[in-house]
Amino acid sequence: MLFFLAPESLPFAVAAVMLAAFTGIELLCLLLGFSLGEAIDKAWLDDHNALGGLMSWFNVGGVPLLVLLMLFLGLFAMIGFVIQAVAGALWAPLPALVAALPALPATSNRSPSARRCSSSTAFPTFSLRYRRRQTC
Repeated sequence: MLFFLAPESLPFAVAAVMLAAFTGIELLCLLLGFSLGEAIDKAWLDDHNALGGLMSWFNVGGVPLLVLLMLFLGLFAMIGFVIQAVAGALWAPLPALVAALPALPATSNRSPSARRCSSSTAFPTFSLRYRRRQTC
């Protein structure tokens, strides 16, 4: 337990707590008959402007934005804790900023680790460009 609360693991613990908070809020909203993820997705415009182009890179409209955010937070926390555990086993835990730098690119939407975790036949994605169903 001290490993998760250590100062060098703070960014990853904050990401894990945010993930748990989003999960709890979404469950509470679903019990009340409201979906936070749907409200967030409806807030984005489906226009062909700069913001729409940026949001299409995040695959908004195919995968709910809240799911992408939760995937990012979960991968960031897991990869960061693994980096700190390996560094602690080999020598000493890395400073928080040094450990967070390699964890950030590994959690991007275009990285192979994120594609492996998000590509499942249980969650088919829909492309904004082709408007047809794509299975991974």
